[in-house]
Amino acid sequence: MQVQWRSETKDRNSTVSETLYQLASGTRRNLVIQADCSATRRLRLKTRVLFNTYSFDTQTTRGSALVQDLTVALPPFRITARHALFDTETYDNRHYVYENDAWLAYSFPVYDGSGVRNYIIAEAKIGRLLTVWLRYARTHTPNNRLTAAATDEIREKRQEDVKFQVRLAF
Repeated sequence: MQVQWRSETKDRNSTVSETLYQLASGTRRNLVIQADCSATRRLRLKTRVLFNTYSFDTQTTRGSALVQDLTVALPPFRITARHALFDTETYDNRHYVYENDAWLAYSFPVYDGSGVRNYIIAEAKIGRLLTVWLRYARTHTPNNRLTAAATDEIREKRQEDVKFQVRLAF
């Protein structure tokens, strides 16, 4: 089990004055509680609770996420799945949570707004030389708000992605 508490203060442009640029301090506080349990040699459970607050210009907003991971190892297969619930009031309360992915790939999605994130990845080692990965991920945000950069805009309430990778090692 692990508990982590962080606090960070940064200056940024204040929204109080419309005619002048004035700096004000914004304070973000994060609390992460994580429990990792190997139920058996083949079954592993990992639970994370994330909570944060962001105080800026006399306003405090909150964000939270609950993440449950399940890994099942049945050689030559390994299956990892996640179910995550998140709720943030503003983009300043977003959460970034690392996800398992295919070989040499990574996934670090932002949990912003209110929604559900699920993924499942299956890995199969076929002999000593061949490994295959198949990954499906889905984010559902029923109360979608557009906050991402122009290149990553998500205007739909649901986003899905699929990855397939084959590695042949000599």
